[in-house]
Amino acid sequence: MANAILVQEQSNGYSLRAFNVQEQAARLWQLGLDPTNITNILPERCSASNPPPANSIYLEFNQTNTTISGASIEKLNPLRIVFHSGTRGDGTLVFRTNPIIVVRPTIR
Repeated sequence: MANAILVQEQSNGYSLRAFNVQEQAARLWQLGLDPTNITNILPERCSASNPPPANSIYLEFNQTNTTISGASIEKLNPLRIVFHSGTRGDGTLVFRTNPIIVVRPTIR
């Protein structure tokens, strides 16, 4: 029972760190940084492969431009994160995906 609790706690830690990185990436993109620069300055290891290796994350930036009520906006639809959330009993890695939509006004 204790081992199951420790494994769940570790999985929760992976998830919390990944969601924090996703939020940081969204805010940096809203400030105008390029996705390549964002993945280089984040505190977690970012991978270019999907699925990423253990203890790494993969961020996918799908940027589109649209107009809402006459205002031009850029949208990440979605900003998707794929991360290692644990390991099964047989040693295979478990991955989770979390997509969010992020927008910023186009003022350039």
